[in-house]
Amino acid sequence: MQVGLFGKAISGVLDQVCYKELVVTGSNANTPESWLRPIRLLADGTVSLEPLVTHAFSADGWSDAFKTFRGNAGIKTVFRPHL
Repeated sequence: MQVGLFGKAISGVLDQVCYKELVVTGSNANTPESWLRPIRLLADGTVSLEPLVTHAFSADGWSDAFKTFRGNAGIKTVFRPHL
């Protein structure tokens, strides 16, 4: 299974598809309507994403933010321009 798009060529995959007799199926499961329920759950407070934010930086802290991201630290690193 692949979730997300690479945006570039993927090497070696077709060899494995042939050797292992795999079936590759593509799909796009995203429609504008698919976002309505999650947006409602966030808006009414049923779901909170705040616990996932482990690092927050102001715009001036961009260098440290990228170091944190590249170091695979935490779960979610965000910019908060008004920090």
